[in-house]
Amino acid sequence: MKVGDLVKWSVTWLAGCTDRAEKRYHNQSIETYRKQVGVVMNKSKMVSCYTIIWSNGETSDVHRDYLEVLDESR
Repeated sequence: MKVGDLVKWSVTWLAGCTDRAEKRYHNQSIETYRKQVGVVMNKSKMVSCYTIIWSNGETSDVHRDYLEVLDESR
């Protein structure tokens, strides 16, 4: 994974979501996350994480296991 890659939430992350987790994430449904895409901005200071800017305008640090690359930048 590198800067510029197009990503989405992994099946692993989506499968781990519960009603309680949904409330933590602004009451968005799992379907909202399933449709969300993001761009890798940089490698995060957190171990094995990347800073992602999402299609909803939010930015978050996400562990690489919770991301799936859709399109790799060149």
